[in-house]
Amino acid sequence: MMTVEERARLSCYREIAYLNMAHGVTLVQDSESGLIFVKKMLSIYNREVYDHIKRNPIDGIPKIYEIFEDEGQLILIEEYINAESLQSWLDRRGVFSESKAIEIICRLCDIVFRMHSQNPAIVHRDIKPSNVLLSEDGEVSLIDLNAAKPYSGDKNRDTRLLGTAGFAAPEQYGFGASNIQTDIYALGVLLNVLISGKMPHERLAGGKIGEVVLRCTQMESDKRYRSAKDLAKALGGKMPGRAYKSELQRYALPGFRTGNVSHAIIALTFYALIAFVSLSIKFEGMQGLEAAISKIILAMGMLAVVLFTFNWRDVQEYAGLTSIHNKAIRIFLVFLLDLCIFFCSIILLAIVDGIL
Repeated sequence: MMTVEERARLSCYREIAYLNMAHGVTLVQDSESGLIFVKKMLSIYNREVYDHIKRNPIDGIPKIYEIFEDEGQLILIEEYINAESLQSWLDRRGVFSESKAIEIICRLCDIVFRMHSQNPAIVHRDIKPSNVLLSEDGEVSLIDLNAAKPYSGDKNRDTRLLGTAGFAAPEQYGFGASNIQTDIYALGVLLNVLISGKMPHERLAGGKIGEVVLRCTQMESDKRYRSAKDLAKALGGKMPGRAYKSELQRYALPGFRTGNVSHAIIALTFYALIAFVSLSIKFEGMQGLEAAISKIILAMGMLAVVLFTFNWRDVQEYAGLTSIHNKAIRIFLVFLLDLCIFFCSIILLAIVDGIL
C-alpha cells in the first residue's frame, strides 16, 4: 500500500493524454515543474529491476523518476522520449536499408551490453520493434522492462514464461533459464525483420546478415554470440561504448556529427571564439615565430578539451570512462581530465618559451 506521502507525490502528476490505454500508459505533467513524463501502471513486473535502473540509470533506457507500489500494481513515472517506435516506422514506411538496420542494431547492442554489465546482469527478454524507439536525429532507445529480470545462473528454467512470440528465445518457453544470450536471440530476429520485414523462418536476410541472424537464433543459447559486443563486432559496428556511426559522423567535429543545424551553428560559433581568443591574445616577451607557435599550442589545447569533453572519435573509451555506469562520477572524471589536458598545454607553452 502507498503511504500518504507517496499518494501526495503521485497526485502531482496530472494526466494529459493516453499513449497506450490498453496497457495503462499515459502522458503526465508535473503540476509544479510543468515537465512532461510517462506514467505506467504494471501488473507484471520485477521490482528489483526497476529499483536498480532508478539507482543506476543506463544510457538508452528511459530514466525512472518515481516508483510506487499499490495493491499488486507498480506505478512508474519515467522519462518521456519524443521518438517513433520501429514498429510504427515499419508499418508506415516499410523495411530499413541494410546499413540503417545495422546501425540501429549496433546502437541497441550498446544499450543491451550496458544492461548485461550491471551487477547482477539485467536481461530484457522482450526486445521487439514496438519496444525500440528511433528519434529524428538517429538516437535509439530501448523501452518496456516489464519482462526484464536479473540474471541468475542457478536456475534450470524460467518460472514465468514471458516474451513475444517470434522474438522470445526457446529458453523463455521452458527449455532453460533466460540469460544474456536470450537478448541476443531477439536482436537477431529484430535485425532480420528490419531488413526483410519477415521472421527468419519466413524469409532469411541474405548474405552475411543472414549468417549473423542464424548464429543469433540458434536453439542452444551457448551456440549464439557470447555477448552484444560480439554481435556488434560481427556486424562491423563499433564496440559497445562507441555507438555505431557513419564514417562522416566518426570524423566530424563535435556539433557536426548529427546533422542538426542548430548544433552546427553553436559549434561553429564556439570554434570561431577559440580561434579569436588564440589569435588576439598577446604573450609577454614573445614575438614572431615564438608567439605564433604559442598561439597554435593554446588553440590546440582548447580544442583538445572540447574534443575530449564531447568524446570525439570515442576518446573517452580509451581513457576507460565508458565502463563507468554512474553518470555523475563519469562527468566528474571528464572534468578532471579536461583540466589535465589544459595544464599540459600550459606546460608545453612554458617549454616553448624556454627553448625559443
